[in-house]
Amino acid sequence: NGYIVGGYTTAPQKEVFEYDPIANTWAQKAPLSDVIYDGAMTNVGCNIYVATGAYGVAEARSGTFSQYS
Repeated sequence: NGYIVGGYTTAPQKEVFEYDPIANTWAQKAPLSDVIYDGAMTNVGCNIYVATGAYGVAEARSGTFSQYS
């Protein structure tokens, strides 16, 4: 499965969406605890890992590494 995590529209987002390529559907998942954008992300099993990026409103946190389940 694939994921879209966070992002930025008119403000930073904390939404999480999961894509199921077999069913060709998107499902909204539980939101992140904080907004995030400009991060590098990957998933391993059921965990999503986020490296660097910015959290909150324009608060850069270079060098951070977070895991979401």
